[in-house]
Amino acid sequence: MGDATFRVAKPTQESKPVQAKPATDVKAVSVDEATTDLPPTQYQDVEGKPYLSQYLGLENVFHDLDSDFKLDMEDVDSYFNIEVKRKKYENNKDGYKSYLKKLVKLTDTKDKPKRAKYGKIAEFIRYVRRTERFGQ
Repeated sequence: MGDATFRVAKPTQESKPVQAKPATDVKAVSVDEATTDLPPTQYQDVEGKPYLSQYLGLENVFHDLDSDFKLDMEDVDSYFNIEVKRKKYENNKDGYKSYLKKLVKLTDTKDKPKRAKYGKIAEFIRYVRRTERFGQ
């Protein structure tokens, strides 16, 4: 996204060039930097896709993935949101990383391909959520 091209309006004969004051404290932030700094619980609201898609590097192809994989990623993210509300994890990249690390360990999916790994993790989360409902 760093190779963006912008159109520049051509001045009409009547307009005069305006001198802009140089900004001293302004830091240019690209769209990618701004969205990757979002807390994981807010990422889906802003980007329209789960944080896990960004974490796995699939954000550019998310809309081309099969619907089951999308649902699995959404389930993983929604349970992270619940865990953050329970104050079990911090709402940042490190918290998300430790959340996934724990789930990979619990489901014994360390050496599995991404699709199989997160499918199994999502099934585990669905199981945990069902059992939590019965326990209340």
